[in-house]
Amino acid sequence: MTRLDSFLRLWTGVIALSLASLLLAACEVDPEDYDPCPPIVAPEDATRTRVVGDRIGQVVDIRFFGVYGQCIQRGDQSDMNLVVNLYMSRDIKENPSAEGVVVYVTIAVLDASDQVVSRKVVDRYFFIPALSLRSTPVFATRINVPDGGRVLVGLGRVADAEDPIVQDIRQQNLNQDDEVNPNDQ
Repeated sequence: MTRLDSFLRLWTGVIALSLASLLLAACEVDPEDYDPCPPIVAPEDATRTRVVGDRIGQVVDIRFFGVYGQCIQRGDQSDMNLVVNLYMSRDIKENPSAEGVVVYVTIAVLDASDQVVSRKVVDRYFFIPALSLRSTPVFATRINVPDGGRVLVGLGRVADAEDPIVQDIRQQNLNQDDEVNPNDQ
């Protein structure tokens, strides 16, 4: 290969990358195109979990690394694209091979009176590459949230919509309601 061929290949790649960037920038969605989302709540005890991997049997620590929504109002509900960012870590002293885990996330939608209107468990298979201590996978799912409602998310599977995630949030609300505001006296 001559110097000219190397030079042309390099600049062809640079031009192709620049064009791809321009096309992606043209497809970018303006944040003003979205409506405000209902609250998304993750109870403290449902933000972390430990899972045994299925490839080499390592224990993988998993926690939320950010959860947010992108919403469009449709009538009396919000069509939400719920995005979940995870942080997975492990110890590679014994074996630095790749490890895979199934991550379960329970999502409950509550209406304005804190009644569960829907619940689903989303499962995704993620891995930590060989020689890596951590991984930060992201996944998204769509849900509908009634006006005045909110979304509860937690790591793991919940067998019943009345299980700890929902009960914990209701208890937090009761505790807040029981607090006396000095200005009210």
